[in-house]
Amino acid sequence: MFCRSANFVICVFLAVGTATEYSAADPVTGSDGDVTVYRLRTDSPGETLQDDHAARMAAHIGELIMPHDHERQFLQTTEHYKFERKAVAVPYYAYQAMPHDDRCMENNGNCSQKCETVEHETVCSCYEGYTLTSPTVCTEMSGCDFVLSGTSGEFTIHSGYCRWLIKAPKGHIVEITLHETSNYHEGYRFNYGTTFGYIYDGDTTEASVIKSLFPSTVETVLRSSGQNLLITIGQVWNSYPFRQRVSYMTGFTYLEIEADENDGHLTLPVSSLPVGEDCLSLTYSIQHGFLMVSLSDELINPQFTFKHPDGKWQRDIFRIPYDQGNHVVKFKFFGKGTKVYNLGRCLNLERLAAGAQGPLGPVESCRNGGVWSVATGSCTCPQGFTGVYCEEGCGPNRYGDNCSKRCSFLSSACEGMIFCTKELCSCAPGLQGAKCDRPCDLGMYGASCRQKCGKCKYGETCDRYTGMCRSGCSAGFYPPYCKQTYKVLKYVPHIVEVTYNSLKIRISLRDVHGEGEPILYQVQYKEEEQNVWSKLSPRLIPNETELGIVTEFEIMGLFPGKVYETRVILIDKDGGSYQDDVPKNKARTKCTDPVRGDYKFSARDVDQTSVLLEWSYEHEKTSLLCEIVEFELSVLSGSEHLKYLVTEKNGSKRLSNIMPDTSYRVQLVGKTVTGKKTLPVEITLHALPAAPGSVRAVNVVPLVSGRQLNVTWQPPLNSQDESLRYKVTYQCAYLLACEGIDCARSSGVVEVSTTSAVLDHLQPHALYQIEITSLSPAGLTSWSYAINASTAHAAPRAKPSAAENPIFAVTNTSVSISWKPPEDCSALNGYIYGYSYSLVENSTADVMRQGTVPENIQSVNFSGLTPSHCYEAYVSVVTSGGVGLSDLLIIPFCTTSTAPDAVQSLNVYKRGRRMVGLRWSPPVNTYGDIESFIITYSKEGSGHKKKLITEPTYCGAWIDLYCYTVSGLSPGKKYHFEVQARNKEVRIDGEPTAVEAVTLEGASTPPVNLRIINATENSMLVEWGMPDNINGQLRSFIIIVEQIDTQVNSNECCDDIPLQDYRVSSEEPSYQYEITGLSAARTYSVAVSAKTVTLGEESRIIGHTYPPKAILPQNALTVVTTESGSYSPDVVTLEIRAADRISGVNRTYILLHLTRDSSTQQPLEDNDLASLLQSRFNENYHLISEYTQEEVENQSVVTFHLKEMGFVSTEIQFQKYALILIQEYMGNRSMDIFITEETEV
Repeated sequence: MFCRSANFVICVFLAVGTATEYSAADPVTGSDGDVTVYRLRTDSPGETLQDDHAARMAAHIGELIMPHDHERQFLQTTEHYKFERKAVAVPYYAYQAMPHDDRCMENNGNCSQKCETVEHETVCSCYEGYTLTSPTVCTEMSGCDFVLSGTSGEFTIHSGYCRWLIKAPKGHIVEITLHETSNYHEGYRFNYGTTFGYIYDGDTTEASVIKSLFPSTVETVLRSSGQNLLITIGQVWNSYPFRQRVSYMTGFTYLEIEADENDGHLTLPVSSLPVGEDCLSLTYSIQHGFLMVSLSDELINPQFTFKHPDGKWQRDIFRIPYDQGNHVVKFKFFGKGTKVYNLGRCLNLERLAAGAQGPLGPVESCRNGGVWSVATGSCTCPQGFTGVYCEEGCGPNRYGDNCSKRCSFLSSACEGMIFCTKELCSCAPGLQGAKCDRPCDLGMYGASCRQKCGKCKYGETCDRYTGMCRSGCSAGFYPPYCKQTYKVLKYVPHIVEVTYNSLKIRISLRDVHGEGEPILYQVQYKEEEQNVWSKLSPRLIPNETELGIVTEFEIMGLFPGKVYETRVILIDKDGGSYQDDVPKNKARTKCTDPVRGDYKFSARDVDQTSVLLEWSYEHEKTSLLCEIVEFELSVLSGSEHLKYLVTEKNGSKRLSNIMPDTSYRVQLVGKTVTGKKTLPVEITLHALPAAPGSVRAVNVVPLVSGRQLNVTWQPPLNSQDESLRYKVTYQCAYLLACEGIDCARSSGVVEVSTTSAVLDHLQPHALYQIEITSLSPAGLTSWSYAINASTAHAAPRAKPSAAENPIFAVTNTSVSISWKPPEDCSALNGYIYGYSYSLVENSTADVMRQGTVPENIQSVNFSGLTPSHCYEAYVSVVTSGGVGLSDLLIIPFCTTSTAPDAVQSLNVYKRGRRMVGLRWSPPVNTYGDIESFIITYSKEGSGHKKKLITEPTYCGAWIDLYCYTVSGLSPGKKYHFEVQARNKEVRIDGEPTAVEAVTLEGASTPPVNLRIINATENSMLVEWGMPDNINGQLRSFIIIVEQIDTQVNSNECCDDIPLQDYRVSSEEPSYQYEITGLSAARTYSVAVSAKTVTLGEESRIIGHTYPPKAILPQNALTVVTTESGSYSPDVVTLEIRAADRISGVNRTYILLHLTRDSSTQQPLEDNDLASLLQSRFNENYHLISEYTQEEVENQSVVTFHLKEMGFVSTEIQFQKYALILIQEYMGNRSMDIFITEETEV
């Protein structure tokens, strides 16, 4: 058996046998000087590669790996139970695992000053005093804003307002050293909070601050977490003579180690190279716990694990692809007592053992897991692959040089075989697993399936034996393995000449990477902002060298002043090419800077605080003038100068926050693509006067009515004693107790000239949005001041809603009622606290019960009610604003009926030898209409009861009482009577009431209510009522009249009036009898008694007849004389003639003066007399005097002074008099009037 490399030592076959344990390995084929073959048998398909076979493998591989373990001393001296944080920035020259080409060898890598090659990339940097103005160009710095790059450098901080941005290559960090500050000693004193500058962990001041910069005598080392680090210096540095030296170095991202007692984690960045795989080696020990390794949150397993023979530690080898977009590998440990000795990139032997394909070799890349041997200068291929670069796969069941050897003559082919060299061991291509008997997973191929398939077309997997893509490659990748792209130029085309319409480029066709045999090159170009490349016709590559020589090409037909990007595509002999991420260069064609531009600059919409500036610029693409790409807008007012940068060519900008009533000069300057500025275009403008400001100190107070808000405020600060008006706009936002109701209709606007307003007719208990706007005399308005305010609570105007069954559980003495909350909550005017109720009896309107219940109770029980009575329950809402007394829910109901109460006042009002008359009043509570009365009676000692049922019949004499006469009784016997009531509702006899009586007739009690209802001069009409107890059979009433007055002469006394026997045939409420033949003005005694078997007790009354009719004689009043004084009558003399005297009658004479003037009306206290006067004459009257009968008889002539009595001349111009005679006897009177003729004086 022959191998490509002489280092190939052992091929071990695994075959299935009958033994149950591993046995010694026996040679199968002997040895040909290069290969020794062993057979290893097992019956356990689930066993892993351990015990004998694993020990042999570890013995050989360990002998190769362990002598190269330069970390052995670290393993012996480092033992920490807890991880610690350590940061390491590894310089590029110390990292030997990534060989690379020096791209700075030709044309200094296109760098204008210093050039370094870092991981196949060119890094340009500048000398001190220069700054990067593009990725490749350094410019001498006149200002104080530096951009630094490269793997290391130094600079000095000596003045304020400076910035240093240090940029590391992609995937690397920056480490700086702040050396001791020159000219600084500990004696300096600084104010608290003095800051000299900041160091930011990024490229802007928005990044987090690593450290505040401060003078120090101690050297400090700081590191960034990413690619950039920014240092900014403040003005305070200029106040001191300090000088700070800073050195920096860029390297690989640091390793971070963290843990606590129970767990910990290690993180390590992954290289961003486009091709190949990384290899990581972790040496650790775990007493109690386990390890989890994740790559971009996806768990991965080690490719190999080497365990120390004594079991104290183990080393895991992991393969990490470069091109998977992975950023960090995280190792997380669980368990106490974990020790981590080393984590780093693999040694070369470890990389080979894991099958990780490294970066490009010095000439070409060894493929399919092949390893470049520096000693032999060639590739060592894994079994199953051959060729100079291991590029040819043998396919199944083949291995060895030129694929000449066969694994087996069975269909199992190479299954169960392991191929080992000094550098690596692996299964045959297409197989994996501990026994090399499992096919590769999808996307993997090659020896031990360690190789990843290339970019196969449509995402399909490759052949697991050879790695070839059967369906072809994705665009730009070279077949058949599709791992490498078609060949691409390493360097951008060099711009050698620029004109107005063309670019000349120089193309180096020597330096390429990728695979294939390009025969053509194609120049492509496009404007920088465009996405589509313009393609020129392909050209043949000259044949002077392997790939060609440096050639030049001119791109014509370009537009002046445009930035164009150029690139060169290599086209393979099969027509394929790679066109993604191809190196490109860019340059701007020439143009002439304009002196002044036509911008159509104008201003409009000028108000108090803003103005709209507009401009328009058009550029003809074929014009040789440079295009204006941005504008500088300057605003000047007095000594102030503001600038704005804008990029819109046809745009506008509204300048806000300008001062009202102020003049401004506005300039517009164009900036061309070359950075040159044109001459300014200027306009002037004047801002309008300011509108009034917003009101201040707004206060809103709700008034107790709940429908008003009192709003007050202070005038705007800038009102300057202006006569402002104010507009107050308000609208209801929502009801506090009823948010779902739209109350926006409650709104309005009030305009006032004072600083207060009362908002009226509002909705109580509601939130209102109020806006107050100032109005200037010029009509300018201010910004509205907005405030929310709530009105006060008020009594509710809503009543509870009727329940579906408001009345339930009705009995004759109790009832339960219920209700629901108000359906419309908009009139609640407050929060519901409960409900108020009252119970009213219908018949009396008396309030029987009242009370309140909380809001969560909507029912109430009433007990102790009267049966068969109707009531009304009134329910109202109780809110935080009061009780809704005017909005009531009325629930009428009636209790059920029961038997009536006992009858009242039962007595015997009459009796005879064979009858008894019963009288009673109805029960207090009948509980319905009375249907009948039940009378039960029994004779004493008989033991026998009789029952009578009688309809309710009122007494003839007592209309509100019931009477019944029980007849057919025995004379002279004692009887017991009971009376019960029965109603129509329940037909049950009520409680009995009893009375006893003896059937003997007796004398009556006196008649009741005897009175005189009318009297005349000769008669009296008397009236009386039935005696309360007749005590017998009523036959008649005896009336006795006697004259009893003593004021008359004995000759005239007394009238002889006979006894009257007034017979009756029925019992009536009252009786009347007219007594005639009486004398006028006399007093009589009238006695009335009832007559049964005997005469009963009498009732007596005193009565008076009326006096005779009052009659004045003819010419009862005569005007005798009238004397005038001062042109008007004054003294009047009258003669009065008296009427004939009547014995016992009192007489009064009243003299009146009648006048037409209503002002002298004199009211009289005697209403009867006043009514008589109004009926007899139309004039008003004035009382002159009153006289008795004796005064008139003794002095018939009377004289009086009108003026002394208060009359004026207009009242006495016409004279008319009246004389009134009043006759009175015992309160009865008659009157007569005599009126004189009216005379003019």
